[in-house]
Amino acid sequence: MEIVALFCDSDDFCLQFEPRWQRHLVATGNRQRWREQRLCLSEGRTIVESFHRSGYRTVKDYYLRYVAPHLRRAFPYW
Repeated sequence: MEIVALFCDSDDFCLQFEPRWQRHLVATGNRQRWREQRLCLSEGRTIVESFHRSGYRTVKDYYLRYVAPHLRRAFPYW
């Protein structure tokens, strides 16, 4: 699956999931400080899902050899 299609699927999921997750955290009293992030949830999910589909054995190796050199333009806020 192409990275853009994977991101779109992940972003569609996160747009529905995040508001429900925040409401659940507030309702249960488990909400803590929310720090500003560089990557949004859907971008992180995209990287994790693409790692699982790749042939790399470790996330560190995948990140250093594939994500950092090849996907830098796909995620401009790094």
